[in-house]
Amino acid sequence: MNINDILAFLKDLSANNSKEWMDKEKSRYLAVRDFWMDQVAEMLDRLSIYDELLHGIQPKDTVHRIYNNRRFQPDKPVYKDNFTFTPYLKIAHASFHLSISPGRSFVGGGLYRPPADLLANVRRFVAQNGKELQEIVTENRFVNFYGCLDSSEETLRTAPKGFPKDHEYIEFLKMKSFISLKTLSTNEVTAGGLIDLVEESYLANKPLIDYLNEALSDEGINRTV
Repeated sequence: MNINDILAFLKDLSANNSKEWMDKEKSRYLAVRDFWMDQVAEMLDRLSIYDELLHGIQPKDTVHRIYNNRRFQPDKPVYKDNFTFTPYLKIAHASFHLSISPGRSFVGGGLYRPPADLLANVRRFVAQNGKELQEIVTENRFVNFYGCLDSSEETLRTAPKGFPKDHEYIEFLKMKSFISLKTLSTNEVTAGGLIDLVEESYLANKPLIDYLNEALSDEGINRTV
């Protein structure tokens, strides 16, 4: 069993996205899922070296369910066509994230489209601590791996309410997401060095994750009051 087996399964799932097909392929699904959970356990062990918050986190608490939530979007496929690893999924707002899929694999992290109250707290924190964020996203390790904060996400056209248009960090303040992202080739995912690549990408991303989680912590919120 290897990553290629996972991608092959996900490709077939995408082409046959139904409960009937999944029921027939249940043993195959369980095999690739169990293999992925072994990989997740190794990745979690590797990353927990760098953050005590990850000590004791169970692999099952770092992956998303394969079932799509169709309650409000009934036209969505029944199943997702990717496997994930999100180590801070249940313990923090901002997290590192890995997604592998036959269509598009990527690593990255940060805070993706947070609700209005969280976004407001991040903006207040950035307004007072923007220099630190600027240093994080221009640091060599971050730039060499991710380039910059992801600019494909929608941003405000002007300053958010309560902030001056000429604020020194207005481009940060207009953001609705604070994420870094790197697309991975199939070869990068399957060549055998995925766990090393995850470690490299995590270390490049961790200062951003820490900054955003500080912004949303009680200490960070109190600093902006």
